[in-house]
Amino acid sequence: MSNTNTQKQKKNVGYRLLAALFIVLSVVALLLPVKVLTGGVCGFFAVEEMSILDAVLKAFKSDFSPFLTESSLLGLVAGISLYAIVAVVLLTVILGLIAIFSGKKAPGLARAICFFMFWGFLAYGLSIIAITSYCAILEVAFDIISLALALVAFLFYLILALVKNGKSVWIEVLQFLLCVVYIVAIMLAMTHESDAVSAALADSLLCKILMLVIVAWAALNLLFGFLRIMNAKGVRGSVARYIISMFFAICCCVVFIICKLDSASYHIFSIAAALVALIQIIIVNLQLKNAQKKALKEKEESVHKTFRVEEYAEAYAYEGGPIAGIVMAKEVNPSELSIDKLPKKAETAGYDFFNCKSFDPFIAMLDGQERREFTELFILRWKGVMPEIPDYVVGGDNEEFFRKLFIYLGQYRDRIPSGLLGKIYQYSTKQMF
Repeated sequence: MSNTNTQKQKKNVGYRLLAALFIVLSVVALLLPVKVLTGGVCGFFAVEEMSILDAVLKAFKSDFSPFLTESSLLGLVAGISLYAIVAVVLLTVILGLIAIFSGKKAPGLARAICFFMFWGFLAYGLSIIAITSYCAILEVAFDIISLALALVAFLFYLILALVKNGKSVWIEVLQFLLCVVYIVAIMLAMTHESDAVSAALADSLLCKILMLVIVAWAALNLLFGFLRIMNAKGVRGSVARYIISMFFAICCCVVFIICKLDSASYHIFSIAAALVALIQIIIVNLQLKNAQKKALKEKEESVHKTFRVEEYAEAYAYEGGPIAGIVMAKEVNPSELSIDKLPKKAETAGYDFFNCKSFDPFIAMLDGQERREFTELFILRWKGVMPEIPDYVVGGDNEEFFRKLFIYLGQYRDRIPSGLLGKIYQYSTKQMF
């Protein structure tokens, strides 16, 4: 029993160590100084530097709000992204402890930890960049720590995906990076010269709602792209996603036209997003074509495996002299049909392919002489029986006939004219491949 338990505990040691590493990183992240948005009274935010733990404690000490910002839309985004990191840290600790004490579930839990850590720290880092870009009075701020932790989580997520799915992951990594370029282009279209954008959107509620939908879709598209890295199957579903992305990028251009924005940079970023979506559509179509070729090749190989190799022995007449002690046996039941008595030409008794009720693609490719020879050999059997070869059914399924014919070809080769044999070979290879 002790040996069995020791072997079980040694399973997935690497995944357990990785889970322990992420527990340490997530706890340390709470103590590192990061960029935090505060204030926001009348739309004026400030950027301070403090640890996430200090920011949460400071927010709870406040009497009017659980956030360090006002209750506007941007303030809510900043506050929610801050608490999202706290939730991710708690989730990482819980899942990490389960992974350490449960070796069987460690691989799946390690992938889940990487997933949540990446999105938690990335969402916080992007929220800082987006809000400071949108507010004209603030300089664009980059929280290096949260973005670096997101990058570390992404690299480990990529390694785990390679271990699980192999080289097929790389094409999905490329698609994910294109999703990142897509959302960056959409965000730049909205935040570049943000005063003009906010003033234009203020006059049209419909355009404002549409822009929020476009941003939400860009974030959702990024999430789907990240999930595809770990699950490389199901390429067909990505086609619709990239088509929707291209549609929303075009809608972004339409919104700017309706709002009468004079700056060309908005249209440039929107068109860039549409081009990125177009590239993704082209890539996924190439993936589908390669998948179809691979499936066809596998199907052909499976068909080839169904053919059985049958051995046979050819009988040849002994042409030597008499052998001492061996007497030639006489034929007990003399055959009524001998080679010398075979008719020189078979009468087909009115058999005419063009008047046949069933269309036969093989007989259709024969000329008159070859059709007569084939009829004599395999339909009327005028040149002797061939018990190993099944009867040929005009207009029917004759796959077994052609297969057996080639298996026993050496036995009956002298009966089949070369021209007819060439047509049989040409037809059989065409049907097989």
